Amino acid sequence: MKIGDMVKVKDIDANHPKDVGKIGIIIKIFERVGLYKQLGHICRFYTGTEKLTYHEGRLEKVNETR
Repeated sequence: MKIGDMVKVKDIDANHPKDVGKIGIIIKIFERVGLYKQLGHICRFYTGTEKLTYHEGRLEKVNETR
C-alpha cells in the first residue's frame, strides 16, 4: 500500500465493529516494531469525517494509485 490508495476496513473480529466497511484514502504510512521484534506498517487514512489508524493487514485496497 502507498499514500493515495483507497482502502476499506476488513470485516474481521480484530477490527472495531463501528469501523468495519469504512472507506478512506491513505494519508500517511509509518513502520512500527512489534512486541516480538516483527516489523509492521501502520496506515493512517482519512474517511472524509475522521482519521483512522490501522495495521495494513487489517485493510484491503479498493483502488490504487499509479
